[in-house]
Amino acid sequence: MEDRTCQTCGVKLPPRKPGPGRIRHFCSPECSYRSRHPRKNSKRLRTCVVCGIEYRYSYSAQRACGRVCGRFLCSKPIEIDWRQCHCGDWFVANRRTVHCKKPPRVYRPTTGLIRTRPCVHCGELITYVQKHGAGQRKCEACAVLLDREDQRRSHHRVRARKRGVGYEVFQPREIHERDGWRCQLCGLPVLPDKPPLHPRYPTLDHIVPLSLGGPHSRANVQCACRGCNIAKGTDAMGEQLRLIG
Repeated sequence: MEDRTCQTCGVKLPPRKPGPGRIRHFCSPECSYRSRHPRKNSKRLRTCVVCGIEYRYSYSAQRACGRVCGRFLCSKPIEIDWRQCHCGDWFVANRRTVHCKKPPRVYRPTTGLIRTRPCVHCGELITYVQKHGAGQRKCEACAVLLDREDQRRSHHRVRARKRGVGYEVFQPREIHERDGWRCQLCGLPVLPDKPPLHPRYPTLDHIVPLSLGGPHSRANVQCACRGCNIAKGTDAMGEQLRLIG
């Protein structure tokens, strides 16, 4: 009896049993399925004509396993740029790789000119490092006070727009300096160096409150300490000692 082999994998088939029946051509149902569906179920493996390794091809005309063997196959020279990293190791460089790994972070000292100038508000000498631009112009204490004034000015603008009354742009410091840094309700001096929640901290008091239709203008505000301003509330009391306009 003639020996038969599998038409797909080449494995020797067992001898045929005597009697009627069809002739066996495959060793298993998997080989039979692969024979009937070669494109769908094959592993798409080929042997590279340059290096001889087995690879999975992506299109029918592919003959090389990758880009390097493809350049050899097309007779194009390959230029490999070997560079030495800062750590001493050699690596293949390209347009994206400049180090063999992430370079260490280098901390450099701050460079600049050390200058001294007086504060534009209080006149106190300040020392700063000038890197670029005009440099520091205010001391830390004045910068904090000016930030607080900006916040209060923004708060008054929002309140005036909400009430639908007039609004005039000015700095709270102008009113405090006009009134001599004295509370116009109790007559005692205010303390601008204290925290904002201190009862003697300077605030702006509206002679005619905004809730009663009074505008936010220089003629309708006066210097008052926080304690007196809170005690007054929304009552229209007192007169302006010094008017501008």
